[in-house]
Amino acid sequence: MAIVVGSMSKVGSKAQQELASIRDTIESIWVAIVLAFVLRAFVVEAFVIPTGSMAPRLLGEHLNIQCPACGYEYAFGWSAGDEEQFRRVNGRSAGRRSSSAPVCPTCRHRSTDEHRVRLSGGDRVLVMKYLYRFRKPEPWDVVVFKNPQDNRQNYIKRLIGLPGEQIEVVHGNVFVRRDGEADFRIRRKPKRNVQEAMWHVLFDNDYRNRYRDADSPPVWKPIGETARLLWNRSVQGGRRLRFDGSAGAGEAQLAFDGDGEAFLPRYGYNAGVEADQAVDVISDLKLAVTYFPRAPGSRISLLLTSFDYQFRAELGADGTARLLHRRDGDADWTTWDEASVSLLAPGRGCEVALSHVDFRVTLWVDGKAVAVSPGRSPGDREDDRTKYPLDYRLLKRKLEAIARAGAGGVPIPAARIGASGGGCELAHVRLFRDVYYTSPPLPRDPAAAPEGDFARALGVARGQPGWGVMGHPIKLAEYPDNPDLNQYFVLGDNSPSSLDGRLWTSAAVTLRLYDESGAAGDPMLDTTMVRWGPLLAELRRQAAAEADSPGKRVMAALPADAKAAVGDLSEALLETTDTYVSEYDLGRLKGRVVRGLNHLLGAAELYSADAWRAAGAKLPAEAEALTRIRAEGGKLSADQQRQYNRMALESAFGDRISRRRRTYQLGTVPRYSLIGKAIFVYWPAGFPIPGLPNLPIIPNVGRMRLIR
Repeated sequence: MAIVVGSMSKVGSKAQQELASIRDTIESIWVAIVLAFVLRAFVVEAFVIPTGSMAPRLLGEHLNIQCPACGYEYAFGWSAGDEEQFRRVNGRSAGRRSSSAPVCPTCRHRSTDEHRVRLSGGDRVLVMKYLYRFRKPEPWDVVVFKNPQDNRQNYIKRLIGLPGEQIEVVHGNVFVRRDGEADFRIRRKPKRNVQEAMWHVLFDNDYRNRYRDADSPPVWKPIGETARLLWNRSVQGGRRLRFDGSAGAGEAQLAFDGDGEAFLPRYGYNAGVEADQAVDVISDLKLAVTYFPRAPGSRISLLLTSFDYQFRAELGADGTARLLHRRDGDADWTTWDEASVSLLAPGRGCEVALSHVDFRVTLWVDGKAVAVSPGRSPGDREDDRTKYPLDYRLLKRKLEAIARAGAGGVPIPAARIGASGGGCELAHVRLFRDVYYTSPPLPRDPAAAPEGDFARALGVARGQPGWGVMGHPIKLAEYPDNPDLNQYFVLGDNSPSSLDGRLWTSAAVTLRLYDESGAAGDPMLDTTMVRWGPLLAELRRQAAAEADSPGKRVMAALPADAKAAVGDLSEALLETTDTYVSEYDLGRLKGRVVRGLNHLLGAAELYSADAWRAAGAKLPAEAEALTRIRAEGGKLSADQQRQYNRMALESAFGDRISRRRRTYQLGTVPRYSLIGKAIFVYWPAGFPIPGLPNLPIIPNVGRMRLIR
C-alpha cells in the first residue's frame, strides 16, 4: 500500500511540474507581449515606406529593373494596381515610347523592350521614438512625423530647417539665416557619410550601353586629335580608360559628353517628371576614378565647372597634389591648396575624386580630403581669386542676371579628365551629382474640406510660390515658453516627386493653429482675424477725413492690387448693388486685402503718434518697450517691426481686428507632430516568394543599412 501511495505522489508531483511549466511559458509570452508594446510605444517602432519621396535611398513600392542596355540595376516607382504600367515595363507594349517608361539613370536607355524586372514592396524602417526628448533634432536627420495636412498619415522626410531659422532654397541648395545674422549662409552636410549617402550616380563608365556606338552620349570623348591617339577607350570593353603617352607627353584630356538631360534633377525612380531646363542645371558634382600609374612621372587631372568657374585637381604618382581654380577668360590658374600623399607605386591603384558641393571644392585621395578650397568671408572682394567665388548674394545675382538675359539659361557644367607625364590606367570612372531641391509653385488650391480653411484664410492659392523657395524664404517660429509649438522644415530627397513642406496647402484641423489670447504667435493676419464690414467702413471713414489718420496711412501704403480689392470688397459688402458676388470671389478679394495688410506689417513703419492721437487710438502697454527703442534711435528687428505694426493696427481699429495670433506656419512640421528619427532599414524592399511574384515579402538582407 505504501508503494501505491508513493507512486501516486510521484504522479501528482509530475503533473504539478507540467502545470508550472505551462504557467511559466504563458507568463513569459505575456511579458514578451507587454515588453513589445512598451518598446513600440516608448522606444522604437517600425514603419513601412509607401512612396518614393526619399528615393533612391529609401524606397516605396517599386519595380527593380536591370537595364537591358548596360546591366545597371535601379528602382522604378510603382503604385500597386497600376497594371498597365507593369505590363509596359515588362515589355508587353514593346516599341512604345512613353514619357512614363523607365529610363536608366546612368546610360539613359529608355526601357520599352523586355528585360529583367522584379516587383518589390516598400522599405521597412526602425524609428527611435522620444529620441528628441533627450537631444535636439539636427539638420539632415531623416525623420518620421504626422503629416500636418492629415494627421492620420505618417510621412518620412529629411529635416532641413530648425526653429528660429529662415530657410531659402536657391539653385538646389539650402540656405539658412538666424535672427541677428546679416545674410544667408549655405547649409552644408555636417558629416562625410551624410554627403556620401546623398550622391546620385549621373554616369558610371562600368556600365556601357551595348546598343550605342563608342562615341554616342553619355560617354568620355577625347578633346583634339592628340588625345584621340593617346587615350585607349576600348580596354575591357570601354570600362577602363588607358593613357599611352610617354614621359615627355603633354596633357591630353577626355571630356564627358552627356545627352542634354544628364545634369537635370532626373531620377531613375520617377516617371514623366519635368524639370526647368533653363534653371535646374546641377553643378554640385563629384568626379571619381581609380588611378593606376604605370610610370613614375605619371600625373592625372580632374576638372569640374560651375557657371563660369573652373575647378581643377591634380595628383602625381610622386604623391604631389594640387587644387586650382580660374574663371572663364583667365589665362592662369590660381592655386588654392597643395598637399603630399604617399608615393604611388606603378600598378598600385588609389581612389581619387574631385567634389564640388555646398560652396566647397575638395580633392579626395583614398577617402581622405587632402586639399580644400578656402571659404569666402563677408568682406571678401568679389574678384578675389584666392577664395571660393560664390556666396548667397553673388549666386542670386548671377541667377537673376541669367533670368533677365532670357536666353541660354544656366550653363551646362563640364567634367574632364587629363593625363600627362607617362602611362596610366583609370578604372571605375564615375560622375555623381548632389541632391537638388527644386523651387516649384504651389500645385493646388487649399482643400475644399475643413483642412483647407486655414490656408484659404491666408489667401493661399495654386500657382503662388512654394514655401521656402528662391525669393520666398520661410520663417520657422521658435517658442521658448512652449517648445512643442516649435516649427521645422522638411524636404524629400526625391525633390521633383516629393510632396513636402514646399507644397503644403492644407492644415489638419487637429493642429494647434491659433493662440486666441494673442500672447504668442505670428503677427501676420489672415481673413478670420478681421470683421470685414466694420473694418471697411472704418477705413473709408478715416480715409475720407481731412486730418492724418491710421486709415489714411494704411490706404496710402497698400499695394495697388490690395487697394483695388478694398474698393471691390467695400462695394460688395457695404453698398446696395444688383451685382452678385459669390462666396468664392469674396474669399479671393479678402485674401488680396490680407496679403496687402501683411505686406504693410513687414515692410513699413506704420505707426505715427500724431495720426493715432488724432484718431483717439493708443498703443497697448506691450508696445511701450518697442516705442522706447524707436524713440532712442534704435532699429527694430523684422519680427519686432511686424509685432509693432500689428499692435498699431489693433489699437487703431479696435475689435475690428482680433488679437488672435497664428501659432502654425503652413509648410512646417510642429514639434508635437515629430514621431522620431529613422535609424535603420531592417527589412529592405523584399523578394517575392517563388511562384508568387506579386508578394515581395522576403527581406533583401544584403541591403539592410543605417539611414544617413
